[in-house]
Order: sequence, then C-alpha cells, then structure tokens
Amino acid sequence: MPAGTPKKNRCRSALLPSVIPVFFIIAVGLVLFCARSAHSQRPGNLTPGQSKPIQQTVPNEYLVTVKPGHGESAARTALSSLGVREISRVSDRLFLVKVTNDPGLAEVEKLAKLTPGIEAVQPNFIYSINVNPEVPDAPGLHRPENAH
Repeated sequence: MPAGTPKKNRCRSALLPSVIPVFFIIAVGLVLFCARSAHSQRPGNLTPGQSKPIQQTVPNEYLVTVKPGHGESAARTALSSLGVREISRVSDRLFLVKVTNDPGLAEVEKLAKLTPGIEAVQPNFIYSINVNPEVPDAPGLHRPENAH
C-alpha cells in the first residue's frame, strides 16, 4: 500500500475477502431452506403429524389381474358371489369388474385368494392431477382449456 493510504481504507480492504464467503454461505443456506419448505408443502408430501389422505375409489368396482394363461372367466369366478354386473378387459391380463354387492377390499381379497387364476385385486382408484391456475405453465406442456 502506498504510504499515503489512510488506515480506514486498509481495514475495509482486509475485511472484504473474509465477509464474502460468509454471505455466500448464508445465501446458499437460505435457498436450500426455502426449497425444502416449498417441497414439504406440496400436496403429496406429509409433514410430521399429518395423516395420509384417503385415496378415493369408484364404488363397486375392482381391477382384477389374472395369472398368465387365465382370462375373463377367472376374474368373473373370483367375484361371482358379489353379483358381477359388468366385466371389461383393460389389458391382456387386467379386467375391470363391476359388482352389485361390495363387501369391501378385505373381503374381495379373500375371495380372490380362493380363485387359483387370480394374481391380484385392487379397488378402482380415482386419479386426478393438481393444477394451480396461479402458476404459469411450463413450456411444452399441454394444459386442457377446462382445467381448473
């Protein structure tokens, strides 16, 4: 430093390199904290003390997966005691079975285990998307005009 440099300026220039890393660490910590807070407030993420939301199902409807080599008759047989109203093929081994008497999933699972051609059974869950009209769409995403 030149001899004529005031002492006050020498202090500032010596302090500046040690302050920059501190500000950087604080900024990174703040960004990480905000990102975690936003993530934990999304609908699918539970915070401690929250209970898991109950997933809705279509009443009296079950998806039945049959074992390879079996077909619609195995799905119909498994739930016949519940009064099968309608059965439709969803894929090669998956059938949508509509029944008139629904005793609940636990009883339907017991019936399915008694039928050799059944691999799995589950309720017909209702799926939905979460659309926030306040958040602008990401480029390239298709958004139905009637989504609210």
